[in-house]
Amino acid sequence: MSVTTKRVMDYRDLAGTSSGGTGGITSEDHRIIEIEGMFKEAYATMVSEYTYVNGAISRIDIWSGVDKLNKLFEKTFAYAGDSVQTIELKDKKSGYKITTSFSYSDGNLVAKHRQLTRE
Repeated sequence: MSVTTKRVMDYRDLAGTSSGGTGGITSEDHRIIEIEGMFKEAYATMVSEYTYVNGAISRIDIWSGVDKLNKLFEKTFAYAGDSVQTIELKDKKSGYKITTSFSYSDGNLVAKHRQLTRE
């Protein structure tokens, strides 16, 4: 398994800046954008299945058809209280996984960290 750690985007640092970032786009950024784009397209055109726990969404599975023989994506949500702590998006075909972690201060989102791994 290879692991690529992405930089943290701290939203507190973005206030009043025009660039809004801490460097250029890397090949890992391109892979993340590509996987997220494929998920969005599959979500809009394929079969989606939702799982809820205590009224909050905990998982979205995307299948290529109603027969559910070919799973394309799996997206899971983990919470602490009412706040999303992590979102994992797995591309079941390529083996890539994007883990997005969120940091909060006084209930406000202040940072997002993404990590790309391949199993």
